[in-house]
Amino acid sequence: MIEKVKNISGRDVGVFAGGVVAGAAVLAVIGAKGAAKAGTVVTAGALRAKDAVMSTVERVQAEAGDIVADAKAMNEKHYQEKEKDAEAQDKTESGVRGEAEDVQFE
Repeated sequence: MIEKVKNISGRDVGVFAGGVVAGAAVLAVIGAKGAAKAGTVVTAGALRAKDAVMSTVERVQAEAGDIVADAKAMNEKHYQEKEKDAEAQDKTESGVRGEAEDVQFE
């Protein structure tokens, strides 16, 4: 134990003392009525900012929901048109095959 105490430098003591003084200063500032009032004002401002951000987020989410709904409707229409085109293509191909079968080679 004595060996550890001998290894403590003046710098270490200074850092420790500085930490104690800083801690005491912070406690004194927090304990002051003015500091509590300032903390309340800052916190109230932060809560108002949070409300404004959340309002913007909700508006963006609503607009994004509308965009997604429109995109889904657009894709549904696209797939229906694609299906109709495929059916028309199948009818055309089967008609051509039927005509080709009717042709007799001599």
